[in-house]
Amino acid sequence: DLDYSSYRAENVGRWNADEWVARAARLFPGFDATMHAITNASAAIDGDLATLDADVQAHHVVVVDGVTRRYTIAGAYHDRLARTPDGWRIVAKTLQVWWTEGDPDVMRIAVERTGGR
Repeated sequence: DLDYSSYRAENVGRWNADEWVARAARLFPGFDATMHAITNASAAIDGDLATLDADVQAHHVVVVDGVTRRYTIAGAYHDRLARTPDGWRIVAKTLQVWWTEGDPDVMRIAVERTGGR
């Protein structure tokens, strides 16, 4: 389960890992640079289940006609994990946005550059 609705209301749903990677692959090649800083991780394990909370700052950059445009999203990830025979797997991920800064059109430009593949 994925819930990024605090960023965009329609970003809620269920994707398997391959679908999530494919979804990201349609967006990230459109940026000139990105950096996701994940800090202050805190985990709690209860048998074969766990929670993981971490702060995030996600920086996104495109250069258009020589002008650098930036968009930053800051907040926290709240993950639920389950131990499987193949190791720990994320079973649910929530993004809680605290603030954004910059030009949100950066995200649209990145998608347009990849043709929304």
